[in-house]
Amino acid sequence: MNFVDEDEPSEVNPWIPRPALQIMKSVALRRAQVITAGFLALVCLAGCGPISNSALGSASPPVAVGSGGDAAPGQVPSTCGIGELILMAGSVAAGLPAHGQTLNVSDSPALFASIGSKYGGDGRTTFQVPDMRPFEPNGTTYSICDTSGTGATAHGCYVGQIRTWAGTDESGIDADGRSYQVAGNQWLYSQIGIQYGSSGQDSFNVPNLSSAPPLDGIHYTICDNGVSPNDGNGYTSAIPGLYTSELVLAANMRNVDAAGLAPAGTSLPQANNQGLEALIGTRFGGTSEQFEVPQLAAETPQLMHYYIVTGGEFPPRRS
Repeated sequence: MNFVDEDEPSEVNPWIPRPALQIMKSVALRRAQVITAGFLALVCLAGCGPISNSALGSASPPVAVGSGGDAAPGQVPSTCGIGELILMAGSVAAGLPAHGQTLNVSDSPALFASIGSKYGGDGRTTFQVPDMRPFEPNGTTYSICDTSGTGATAHGCYVGQIRTWAGTDESGIDADGRSYQVAGNQWLYSQIGIQYGSSGQDSFNVPNLSSAPPLDGIHYTICDNGVSPNDGNGYTSAIPGLYTSELVLAANMRNVDAAGLAPAGTSLPQANNQGLEALIGTRFGGTSEQFEVPQLAAETPQLMHYYIVTGGEFPPRRS
């Protein structure tokens, strides 16, 4: 990633949602400015449909997820991130439910190496996973990736997707309000624009989710190298490794247009979504022909949107 030369991160703070991501105080945000007709004909922030790969001048996604900057074509990661917290709407968690349970270090050495004993345990033979139950909105469930729970399943991301981490492992760049140069970061810029602010004509800010995490030690990143969700790429289901009923938080400036995703709070036909319906049923409302997915509008940070994975992998049952 190419940073703008600044001493401090830009002070752009979106609103703190009540549960789920409880991350930011409600303060004024600098809204996206109108970009002049000649500015970086790479993207259009309003009124022009999905951005194509050719417009960005780089290879088609999926691309390798990395620590920053535009990546060469490649594959999404071979495993989910150790210590990654995943919000699920279904009755089955992806990985271990993040409910404060105590684990043996010898049984989960990789997870212990990432999160240590900061959430509890003696730090020698036992440790605890974070207890996210107070922050689970509207009947949803947080799970934590522990490797053995997800096996070799790929867990990629959409560019602009916010990911939550409980330990030292992470993928993407910190969602801390910092400013980056557009040059070299066109994929992320094409998805979030300058709606979270900028420090100059050739820069843009990422959202700032660092001010108030739900628990000490939890932090957020934004996916900068992944699958572009708005480019008409023809995917017939969610990208590899996203789980059916997983709830994806997107910082994108436009509604995410990707097969295998549906906006949270919508009603879906049972006949076309049997896998998702098997996991959530009518617990959020619905009939024998239609079922509702959870409504998370009150828990969503400003300018962001939740989506539910309708066509992903069926999550393994864990306890």
